[in-house]
Amino acid sequence: MQEKVKQLIERYELTASPESRYIDLVTQIGELGKTILEATDYGYRSFQASEEMKHEAGSCLFSLLALLNDYGLDETEILEDVLQGYEAQMKQYMNETKQKEKA
Repeated sequence: MQEKVKQLIERYELTASPESRYIDLVTQIGELGKTILEATDYGYRSFQASEEMKHEAGSCLFSLLALLNDYGLDETEILEDVLQGYEAQMKQYMNETKQKEKA
């Protein structure tokens, strides 16, 4: 995915500083949040994914991947690292919970 983002940025000369890319990411996340809030009537209705929500989520992903490219970070590698960290945290939490239940 990162390579596709990189190619599009190069093809259309969408260069930007990493700081600008970060601001764009935050903006896109805000747009996604707004779409979700409006789709749920600010939490009063159940959530249903819409085409607009998919588009906004895709924009967030594009912005994140562009930022990762700027810093030379590999999406697969960093996601694997994070998943391993979550796995370790959950195992520790489950062990602590079991110990408390035994006490």
